[in-house]
Amino acid sequence: MIVFEPGFAGVAYPLDHPRIGAMPFSGAVAASTAAAGFPATNAANANTAQWWRPTAVPATWTLTFISAETSYCGIAAHNCGTVGATVNLQEWTGAAWATIATNTPTDDSPIFFLIRRKARDRMRVQFTGAIPTVGVIYFGDVLEFPQRADYVGSVSFERAVQDEYSTPVSDGGQWLGRYVTRRSVPASMKIDYLSEAWAEAYLTRLLDDLKSRPAFMADRPGKFPKSVVFAYTNGPVIPERTIPNDRLSISVTFGVTGNA
Repeated sequence: MIVFEPGFAGVAYPLDHPRIGAMPFSGAVAASTAAAGFPATNAANANTAQWWRPTAVPATWTLTFISAETSYCGIAAHNCGTVGATVNLQEWTGAAWATIATNTPTDDSPIFFLIRRKARDRMRVQFTGAIPTVGVIYFGDVLEFPQRADYVGSVSFERAVQDEYSTPVSDGGQWLGRYVTRRSVPASMKIDYLSEAWAEAYLTRLLDDLKSRPAFMADRPGKFPKSVVFAYTNGPVIPERTIPNDRLSISVTFGVTGNA
């Protein structure tokens, strides 16, 4: 689910333009509590198979970092929808913590907070209502694209979930049930008509980061708030020159596999 700070309409581009939340900040991690075997640091990287779990709510997870322009928070590999936890995104005002956006998810899909860009040096998420288990928490500066993603031929990310099944059958050919052995989200997002100058300034650094870790990706946040994925690229992302005009020449396709 994509969640906006109230009144937010985008930093540089409208909310029908795609966003990618990558290049997360690193810093000092602190949590209100942590269960044995589920330390707070487990949520400070992209590993979706290890988790932080508090022992009581309200629970907080805080990242303190070198002051930087901050405009997104991403949460993935969580069970907030299953247990019924509410997530509050909070910033430090200099005197107290203030909630700037909140969400009570109805499922366990990625949560992508988009907020006003400003310099911050600490952020936290607060969980209330139920004790969650959380695998990934990113804070960073979101990349907004100056062009819309292609609509025709695309699939909304929440509809792209793909299951692999095991279907036991008896020796006599009788159905014995079915269960999911693996679940993933194969997704693709194509963006055309980017300038050479914009690609050099922004795209090169993003593509370097995507070589080593997943990112949060939303194709049309304002119109399709459920179309978000925490995903890794399936291979090298190579921008192409598609028309002979350096102000509109670059086309790039992100082929990714998302965590489900």
